[in-house]
Amino acid sequence: MFASVNSVGLFGLEAYTVSVEADLSGGMPRFDMVGLPDAAVSESRERVRSAIRNSGLDFPVSRVTINLAPADIRKEGPIYDLPVLIAVLKATGQLKCKTDTQAFIGELSLSGEVRHINGVLPMVIQARKAGFQEIYIPHANLAEGAVVEGIAVYPVKTVAELLAHLRGENKLSRRLHGKHPAARPARFCRCEGAARGETRVRGCRRRRAQCDDDRPARFGKKYACQADSLDFARYDL
Repeated sequence: MFASVNSVGLFGLEAYTVSVEADLSGGMPRFDMVGLPDAAVSESRERVRSAIRNSGLDFPVSRVTINLAPADIRKEGPIYDLPVLIAVLKATGQLKCKTDTQAFIGELSLSGEVRHINGVLPMVIQARKAGFQEIYIPHANLAEGAVVEGIAVYPVKTVAELLAHLRGENKLSRRLHGKHPAARPARFCRCEGAARGETRVRGCRRRRAQCDDDRPARFGKKYACQADSLDFARYDL
């Protein structure tokens, strides 16, 4: 049987979309990975096998072939553990759900936990650009991935938790931000200097004041807060 799952990879500082394909065929039991995987990606075979078994599922006793497309770009890191596991479970029929609009990234432990990975922010941005509606990332990367608007980010702690969500048994809490939460930090002065793009202004008379509705009345029109006039759309987040 054949199954395909969406993922995202990193090549230097650039993120790109990856299709993780799984195919089961007859013959001697074997687990092969193709598509220019490095050593860390090739080792995911053992992590995926153990994570499936320790999550109470069955690993197929057949020839398993995993293809990471596009095959002309070298795949690096353990970020493909989670999509490989989902692709194998879909190919064996143990997981029946549609994942056309979803992307998966994450490293697996042998017990089935989803571990922290590097480079989540550019990968989530690429997933949004590729048109995916949802992306599943390690729970430890939530603060980094959830700042991107326009895509639902689901933090995952374990394989069992993710499978229960995909089967509709126990939904995960999603994080969907409308704007960058750090674009307008409250601890910085946000007066006329902020409107000019400065984060700290020396000698600002409103350094210790909070930006609330009564600020113009307290400080006069000259020091009225102009942070709302800033164009935060220029941040590609």
